[in-house]
Amino acid sequence: MVTLVVLWNSQAFANARPGNTINFDRGWRFYLGDVAKGQAPELDDSQWRILNLPHDWSIEGEFDEKNPAGFGGGALPGG
Repeated sequence: MVTLVVLWNSQAFANARPGNTINFDRGWRFYLGDVAKGQAPELDDSQWRILNLPHDWSIEGEFDEKNPAGFGGGALPGG
């Protein structure tokens, strides 16, 4: 019984593909703001901007020296 379990587990691990990489960097949809029921699976995000990562939400904001990040943060609203 123990031998059978060991052989079965080793076969399961042999089928795993180490080093298989999935790229999650492309095709994200972005909307800056609050979305009512944003977690709903039926949400229509077809009008949202499509972007690739890396991306920083603050780049969507207005440049202003009074923003919390100041000039060191590119005068963007992040902070």
